[in-house]
Amino acid sequence: MIKYRILLPLIFLLLNFEPAGFELEYDPSLELYMEESEIYEDVDLKGMIVPHHNVPLDKITKMYRTASNEAKTIILLSPDHFSTSDREMLVSKKSWYGEFGELHTDKKLIEQLLTLDFIYEDDDEIVKEHGLNIHIPFISRYFENVRVVPIAVNKSIQKHQLDELLTVIPEDVFIIASVDFSHYYPKKEADQFDKHTMKLFEIEAYDEFFKLNDAYFDTPGVLYLVFSWANNYKIYDRANSADYIGDHVMESTSYFFIGLE
Repeated sequence: MIKYRILLPLIFLLLNFEPAGFELEYDPSLELYMEESEIYEDVDLKGMIVPHHNVPLDKITKMYRTASNEAKTIILLSPDHFSTSDREMLVSKKSWYGEFGELHTDKKLIEQLLTLDFIYEDDDEIVKEHGLNIHIPFISRYFENVRVVPIAVNKSIQKHQLDELLTVIPEDVFIIASVDFSHYYPKKEADQFDKHTMKLFEIEAYDEFFKLNDAYFDTPGVLYLVFSWANNYKIYDRANSADYIGDHVMESTSYFFIGLE
């Protein structure tokens, strides 16, 4: 009887077992690009800005090949596209797995970030955030033995909160900012918005990011954070969805491919 009393709780736990990771459906189209041999420049980067719109996969791959290194932890930043709350930042400690393999999170760093009163743990929101999950297979492919810290950033984030976060980011992390730029306009107009954005980059007017909307980019908080964190940057490439689909589209999305040094 004593044996059964021991076994029953174990059986109950097994029946109610919840996987400790997110199963991510692998996009077979990524294979068309993941073996590309070109890079933008042979340089040691500490981070990069790349889109999450999956149209320019050729350039996303090229940027990953350029940035590939032996980083131990990657902080992956994305807009919070779907959350209906005003929670400023969301994270999850769960791992990711799929046909690309398995990618673990840096739980120790995530626990440290959760001590900040504007960062919340939310598995349900993180798993459906395409700004994050499009990059998981690329990280697994191009960064060996790395751990990831996925963060979804709400537009409600305040500059002083980002400044506080900057003080606790370890020096040896690699940061990937998943950012799409001008939205909802024809390419000709999007190019004009992008020119204004580049001007802000040049004069380091990062506070001005918070005054702009989706016509310029989808996540001012992420851009403020990474430009404030990096010592330098280089724009390797630009593109627009119209370059791939055709200039006839009335609503386009623009992309920057930026190395952070």
